[in-house]
Amino acid sequence: MNDAAKQTDPSKAEAARPVWVIGTADGSGEAVLSLREILAILYRGKWIVAVTVVLALAASVLFLAFERQLYTVTMAVIPVSHLDGEPAPEGEAGILGLLGAAGVRPSALTRPEYELYKYHLTSIETVRRLQEKHGLLQRYYANSWDPAAKTWKPRSGGIAGAIDRLFGLPGWQPPTHQSLAQALASELVFETDGSSIETVAIEHDDPETARELLSWLHAEANRLVRERDDVRLNEQLAYLQSRVGAVQIVEQKLLLNRLMLGHMQRRMLIDNDLPYAAQMVQAPTASAGPTWPRPTEFLALALFAGVLFGIVLAFGYEGIRRR
Repeated sequence: MNDAAKQTDPSKAEAARPVWVIGTADGSGEAVLSLREILAILYRGKWIVAVTVVLALAASVLFLAFERQLYTVTMAVIPVSHLDGEPAPEGEAGILGLLGAAGVRPSALTRPEYELYKYHLTSIETVRRLQEKHGLLQRYYANSWDPAAKTWKPRSGGIAGAIDRLFGLPGWQPPTHQSLAQALASELVFETDGSSIETVAIEHDDPETARELLSWLHAEANRLVRERDDVRLNEQLAYLQSRVGAVQIVEQKLLLNRLMLGHMQRRMLIDNDLPYAAQMVQAPTASAGPTWPRPTEFLALALFAGVLFGIVLAFGYEGIRRR
C-alpha cells in the first residue's frame, strides 16, 4: 500500500472531528474545544446572553408588579396543663381497665385536648361557626366578594379563566365552608423549637384580617374542645356515680370516689372562661412588611436563569453556524 493510500481525506477528517468535546488533547489526535474557543463562542454570542438576561429580568419585574403581596401573621400557643391525678396503686389496675373500656379515664392518663385544638383550628365546624359570627368567608376572600351586590364576583376571565376553558376544568366556584377549611389546613404553618411553645403562622394580603382570623380560630377551637369534654365528662360522671353504689369492695369504692373527685376538678376547669386546651402566649402579630414575593430572590434567580439560558442558546447558535 503506497503512502497516498495511507493518507486520510482531509474533508472526511474534518467531518469526523467532534465539535463539542471540551477538555484537553489526550494524544489520540481528537480535536477539542480549548478555553480560548469557548470564550470566543461566548463573546460572539454575548448579545444572545444579554437579550435573555434582559427578558428574564423584565419577566421577573412584571411578576413582582402584579403578584399579590402577602404578610405573615404569627401567634404562639402552649398546651394547657390540667390537674393530674396520682398513678394508680397496685391492685387497682383491674378496675382501671374496666373503667377505660367504659370510656372513663383517670386524669393521669394522656389527654388529647391540645391535639383536638389543633384539629379544630382548621375544621369545617370551626369555619361554619365563624361564618355565622363574623362572616369569615367574606372577610377571608374579600377580593372575590361584592359587598354592594352581596354576591360573589366570578373570575371567569383572564389567564386563569382561559386555562380552565382550555383544559376543560370546572373553573372558579364560590368558596364554601369545606373549601375554606381545606385552604386553612394547607396554609396554617405549625413550628416548634423543641419546647412546649408552638407558633402558628398564616400568610394573607390583609394583615388585619389575618390577625383577627388567628384570634377567632384560637378561641373557637378552645370552645369546641371544651364543649366536647363537657359532654364526655357528664357521661363519665354519671357512670362513676352508678358504679359507686354497685361496688362493695372498700378499695374499689375509694378509687371510684377519687376518680369522681378528679372529674369534678375538671368540671371546674370547664365551667370557667380560662383557656382550656391551649393558651395564647403571643397575640397574633403581623410582619413589618410583605414576606411574599421576595424581590431580591426573584431578581437573582431571573439573572441566573437568563445567563444560563443565554449561554445554552449561544452554544446552540454556534453549532448551527459551524454546519
